[in-house]
Amino acid sequence: MPTAQERIPNKSLSGDELKELMRQDFDHLLTNDGLLGGHMAYGRVGYDIILRMHMDNPMMSKSESRTSGKPSKDNPQIEPAPLRETTDEAIVAAVQRSRTIESPNAERLRAGMPVPVEVRDADRTVRTEMVRYPKTADEGDVVQGDVSAQAMADWGILDIPQEVKLPEDGDGA
Repeated sequence: MPTAQERIPNKSLSGDELKELMRQDFDHLLTNDGLLGGHMAYGRVGYDIILRMHMDNPMMSKSESRTSGKPSKDNPQIEPAPLRETTDEAIVAAVQRSRTIESPNAERLRAGMPVPVEVRDADRTVRTEMVRYPKTADEGDVVQGDVSAQAMADWGILDIPQEVKLPEDGDGA
């Protein structure tokens, strides 16, 4: 609890703080994906990592960055997604985790990051101290879900059945 000489402004997140929040969300995805367990093995695999941001900034309201798996001398089994010439056993698995940040300080607390606290000294100068409060158990405004069908559609490998029009009663059929 702040004292009378302390003020806790809800300052915007810095780029470094936002990266840390994103790393925590990405680590959550990697840790909780059963297909990435140590018991799994992949002869061929392709993947995309997409970072999309929607910001409340009229100069730049949206941003998207992408990277794909690339083969290397050490990892020739990694290919750009989608894989070409796959077998009938090929699968697509995609998960999306989205977070809406309404309060920078609430996110700092949730993630266990330091919170800026303005302290007024006896000589009336104000300085900012970074105070680390206990991490909260609240996960925040997070939505996570399976987006495998969307990934297949984006890659153009989704078999979309043709719509079958059945004749209505009285159509002479």
